[in-house]
Amino acid sequence: SITLDGGPGVASILVAGTNGININAPSGAAVIIRNIAIQGTGGQGLAGIKIWNAASVYLENVVIK
Repeated sequence: SITLDGGPGVASILVAGTNGININAPSGAAVIIRNIAIQGTGGQGLAGIKIWNAASVYLENVVIK
């Protein structure tokens, strides 16, 4: 599995004109994203999280604005 953890607090991703997080993991991989805030700016963002490939994706304490 693959884990992206912004803890112990909350990490922030500021996005303009693209996806906040792109997931393209091996087909058997579980992806865990936790303690992350994704903020789009200027109305130009595409997707907060774009999943191209993964067996499963788990979100824990994730905010997308």
